[in-house]
Amino acid sequence: MGDAVYVIDAFPDDDFLWRIDWIGGVSYNADVPSDPLIDVCLAQLPAGEANPLSIRSRSSQTKRTVKIGVGLLPYIAIASVWQRRRPVLTDLSACRQRVRVDTSSCRMVALGNLINSVNAIPRSSYLFGASWPHVRRTLLVTVEQGGDPYAVMVPTAELIRFYYAPSTRLAQAVFWGEYKDTFDREQSGVFEEDAVKVHLRRWMEDQDAWTLARYICSPVMQREASRLYKSVQLYQINSTSAMSEPNQSLECGFPFEGPTTLQGIFLPLPGLTPDSPRRLILRLERCSAPFPFDRVIVDRDNNSAPGQRPSKCWRKSGRVRWGSLV
Repeated sequence: MGDAVYVIDAFPDDDFLWRIDWIGGVSYNADVPSDPLIDVCLAQLPAGEANPLSIRSRSSQTKRTVKIGVGLLPYIAIASVWQRRRPVLTDLSACRQRVRVDTSSCRMVALGNLINSVNAIPRSSYLFGASWPHVRRTLLVTVEQGGDPYAVMVPTAELIRFYYAPSTRLAQAVFWGEYKDTFDREQSGVFEEDAVKVHLRRWMEDQDAWTLARYICSPVMQREASRLYKSVQLYQINSTSAMSEPNQSLECGFPFEGPTTLQGIFLPLPGLTPDSPRRLILRLERCSAPFPFDRVIVDRDNNSAPGQRPSKCWRKSGRVRWGSLV
């Protein structure tokens, strides 16, 4: 992220360092309906502080909440640092950990309950302060381990960013309920035992095919993507101020069920015993859960090659070969 040259206009244009504290709710975008707005809560790092997750940084009282299009979701992450609207390279290696979890035993809990009711995230460990109204109803997926129902916690917004919205087009599609319209369903599907064909619509990028191939093969991912859109849609229907009041309850879980190893930026929290700390996953970086296929064959609407149209085919090893489909 630190090598990127993009800017986000809604972020502060000053010399202070700002950490993305949390990702809040989604609201309707009257200017660009296809790109809903999402709240991003920022915390200003104290003067002279370079570690965004130090105790001083996490206790920052200077907060700001901005709205950006969900199409920018792939370019941001909790705990990332920004200055003059640009990402700043930050060393978070000390916070990088791995944890083995079973996603079959997950449940969703509101942040407010985790802080106020069960003290799973102590206020002294992560101060939201003025951002609280923008985040208190956001949801986290919690995973039980060793009898602790809150042993591992990850915001649903981070699950969406990592698994469902790795690109601008997919981010917009998942929130607009058009995930299934990003490919031609009649010409896509399991091609052979280890291969999935994805016939992309012309506005989609080739790299989106891996995510969509998992969507095609995974009833769990289809269910969760549908649940997210329905929760957003239902909120807009029932809200008296749908144009301005964001929906913080983004209902979405892992796109698969079963054991996996997660790697990312973790914040250790007090657990039931000193030897069993809880883990708040602020940012996901890797997941060991295998794709349910070995190859992805990509074709698209705007393929203008004459005669039998070629398709790209990727293998898990990263090798690329060119072939064709009958």
